Amino acid sequence: MRNTGLKEALGKVIIFFDTDVAISDTFIENMVRPIIDGKADATLCKTYAVLEAFYDVLPEKYSKSYVNFIKHCPRFMMKRFPVQFVPWIARWFKMMKDNKKIISIWNVPNRAHTTGIAVKTEIARKTGGWKVRIGDGDDAQYSNDVCDASNKVLWVGKCILFISRRRVFPTDNGWITDILFKPIKKWYRNKVRKKNDNDYTKSIR
Repeated sequence: MRNTGLKEALGKVIIFFDTDVAISDTFIENMVRPIIDGKADATLCKTYAVLEAFYDVLPEKYSKSYVNFIKHCPRFMMKRFPVQFVPWIARWFKMMKDNKKIISIWNVPNRAHTTGIAVKTEIARKTGGWKVRIGDGDDAQYSNDVCDASNKVLWVGKCILFISRRRVFPTDNGWITDILFKPIKKWYRNKVRKKNDNDYTKSIR
């Protein structure tokens, strides 16, 4: 579906969106303008991971304690900062290692994993579009590919993408114990419990 859209697109710039996101005012205009003006090949935005904390939209079933938590949680904790920052720093070190010299961190093109990316349509087509099956990692692969193929990537701070967590939205108070005990359960599963062919506990999402 995405690749069909990419193939048929007539515009010079393309942006892909999922149906469970919201965007800030004038998002598209501000994301596209730097590319049209020749200041960048691709633009990135800020991302907030919990749409439900900013808009009055909730799943049919939800945990009231979780909703109360996200409504009163400091906004900076909703940012997907590690998702955007870590790949950027990792690519910076890789570029310096490959080039064997110091490179300005502002010259690192690949700085985000997010659906909130605008890019020249010709670049998206050149990279082959969406090459990973839908699931965890497809957005990241597409973003990495188009950023790698872009000479200049620009952050547009005024643009914000709000992403819903509806697929993993808790329906009871179990999310509290998950936070406390999930790391221990994961360690136990990976290090202690004997694995065998009948172990179907691994997620196949």
